[in-house]
Amino acid sequence: MSSKTFNQILDGVSKKDDHYEAHIPRSWMQGRASFGGLVAALAVEAMQQALYQGEKQGEVQGEVKKLPLRALQGWFCLLYTTDAA
Repeated sequence: MSSKTFNQILDGVSKKDDHYEAHIPRSWMQGRASFGGLVAALAVEAMQQALYQGEKQGEVQGEVKKLPLRALQGWFCLLYTTDAA
């Protein structure tokens, strides 16, 4: 069984209708839940895709400067599990 790297998991974030989805392999799970840092990184990736989607699709004219993420505060109130809701 080969495990995906951190970057491969982030590359897997994709837009589905009105939300974003990603798959976290079991090898990245900590017991029944995923590592919080990975979930936060996936959220940042989805936010950046939503923010810069026009640039990726060629809808923005001219140069778009991507702003660096300077801070992120998150609160995990439930476990992220592999079980489908």
